[in-house]
Amino acid sequence: MSWGGLFLETEKPRSPGVQAKLHFLVADGPIRADGVVRRAVAGSGLGLKFLSVSEKDRPQLAALINRLRRLSHSSGIRTELPPKPFWGA
Repeated sequence: MSWGGLFLETEKPRSPGVQAKLHFLVADGPIRADGVVRRAVAGSGLGLKFLSVSEKDRPQLAALINRLRRLSHSSGIRTELPPKPFWGA
């Protein structure tokens, strides 16, 4: 997961270009976003690009990404996030 999107494990990936509404609940609260499938990997999952994230849900997304970043650093996993989030229109 990053500011730009996420990879979702699924056995039924959708075709690139298909739009999706994302709703998920994390420790900091709900996150709702619109996304589009950018990459599908058969039997593995799909890469979703965030098109927009609700303004009221942005703090929860930021907290989740920061928490994941801290966890990955403590476990030695390298992640790179862009310096500024893309929130879309």
